[in-house]
Amino acid sequence: MNAEVLKSNETEELGEFGELVRRAFKASGQPPSANAVESAVELVELPESVTSLAGKQRFYFAMRERMKHSLQEDTGAPTLGAFIRAMRTQLSISEAAAAQMADLPLPAYMQLEAGRMPVWRAPAPTIATFCKALHIDTSLLLRWASLELAPGATFGRIDTTGEDRTAALGSLGRDADQAAAQDFETWRQEFISASGAASADSSPSGR
Repeated sequence: MNAEVLKSNETEELGEFGELVRRAFKASGQPPSANAVESAVELVELPESVTSLAGKQRFYFAMRERMKHSLQEDTGAPTLGAFIRAMRTQLSISEAAAAQMADLPLPAYMQLEAGRMPVWRAPAPTIATFCKALHIDTSLLLRWASLELAPGATFGRIDTTGEDRTAALGSLGRDADQAAAQDFETWRQEFISASGAASADSSPSGR
C-alpha cells in the first residue's frame, strides 16, 4: 500500500513476501500473525510509514480487507452469514431446520446469518456436521471465521494517551483480545478434528 515510497528492489521483495503470506493464509485459514508482520520488517527495509505502530496496524487491516475481498469473490457473498444463508436457501432448508442442525436456538442462528454472531461461538462439532449437510467448504468457513476475530471488537479504542481511563480501557481490550484468540484457536482445532471425523463417517471406508 506504500509502494510509491519504496525503491524498485524493495517493492519486488515486498511483493514476494506478500505472496508468501497469502499462501500461508490460504493454507491455514488464519490472518497473518504479529510474527509474520515482524518478518516483513526483518526481510525488507521498509519506510517508517510502514514500520511504525500505526503503519503495522494499517498493514494488518489492509491484509484483512484483501482477504475479505478474496473471500467475497470466492463465495459470491459479502459476509459469512450471507454465504451460509445462500447455501441454506439453495437446499430449501428453513431457518428453523438449519438452527436445529447447528444446535443453536433460532434467535442465535438468525444472528449468525445476520453476521452479528461469530460462527466460532457455536459448538464446533455441530457446525462441522452442519457444513457437511449444507455442502459448505470447511476451508472457506475457517477463512471467514478467522476474519471475525477482529482485535478491539470487544472494547473500543481511544486514540488519546496519558489518561488513566484510556489506559484501563486499552488493558481490558488487550485481555479480551487474547482471551478471544485463545477461544478461537480451541474452537478451530475442535472444528478441524470434527470435520475430519464427519468426512470419515460419510466415506465408505469410515462405515
